Amino acid sequence: MSHLRGFSWSFVWIAFVTTPAYAQECDNPAQNIASAEADVVNFYLADATGYANAAVEGYGCSEVASTPDLARLMRVLAMLRLFNEDEDGAAVAFRTARALDADGWNNDYGEKAQGIFTSATVPKDEAPGIVTVKGLSDGWLAVDGDVQASPVTLPAGLHLVQVGSGDLAFFARIIVVEAGKNVAVDVPEGSDLQPKVRTPRGTAAPVWLHLAAGAVGTSGEGLTVKQGANTLQEPAVKVALLVEAGVGLAMEKLWFRGTFGLEPIFGGSYLYASESTDWSGTAAAVVSRFDVGTALGGVKVGLASGFSWPGRIPLLGVVAIPIGGNGMSVEPRAGVRLATARAVEPTVSVSLAWRTK
Repeated sequence: MSHLRGFSWSFVWIAFVTTPAYAQECDNPAQNIASAEADVVNFYLADATGYANAAVEGYGCSEVASTPDLARLMRVLAMLRLFNEDEDGAAVAFRTARALDADGWNNDYGEKAQGIFTSATVPKDEAPGIVTVKGLSDGWLAVDGDVQASPVTLPAGLHLVQVGSGDLAFFARIIVVEAGKNVAVDVPEGSDLQPKVRTPRGTAAPVWLHLAAGAVGTSGEGLTVKQGANTLQEPAVKVALLVEAGVGLAMEKLWFRGTFGLEPIFGGSYLYASESTDWSGTAAAVVSRFDVGTALGGVKVGLASGFSWPGRIPLLGVVAIPIGGNGMSVEPRAGVRLATARAVEPTVSVSLAWRTK
């Protein structure tokens, strides 16, 4: 049974608007598609939508779309629908992506999405749709990266229409074609003016600000030290708050993050020997850390190490689980702290983290 059956065709075409936050004028579609893919994997859906919009807008002032890049865009559009619990709508985009590149797949999208992608084929008995482009003057028409003449017979699904002259397009639109139905695409008057000159997008990797707060527990040696009239105590089970800030960097599928934070301890102090061999205590540990990892689906996993004053080196596994499309995540961490002149201390923490885009 076709995934298109039962799908609500309440929209005939999907309009994409200029989004200055994501793209310069006439941006490179391939770079916006790559950014959209990364944001889909990391569950930043609003950002992914913005980059997908910018990619379509870029096709309106670039050369004929390349088939592999357009297949990637269609997979992004399908994933956005799938995250919106619209499985039929996802299949509409997946069937075009599969027709363009049947072997192309991003494993980070997950097994459920791959199953829909694999089954999103055109039934043999399904009637095609016919697309007529109105207002087409001297120039070329391309549909899904293939130069054609109007009218064009197409299978039901999402399709990219481009109109241009010379080497560059001056009009692009994503349309929806129903089985056996006709679709008219109007090229707005004045669209056949001289195409804009492309302004390439920079290739710098995205950088974000990281903020987190939570709790950390560590099991280790308990100490009680008398310093004159004062008694300093470090509990064996150390429970502390965790507050940190940092900067992250994404490069392809890898991410890097440097953080600086404080861990105020409950019910005691962190003890350390001063230069005079006397003991001193501090109410909060000062932690600097460097993390590196990759993304598995929408979840980030990685390893972390650094220095925790006084006298500890953390070795941690880090997981970041998104809890929405607004940059929020839950981060459990577990590992050990190598303590100066003490036994290894097992440690675990959980925090609520937020990052900018």
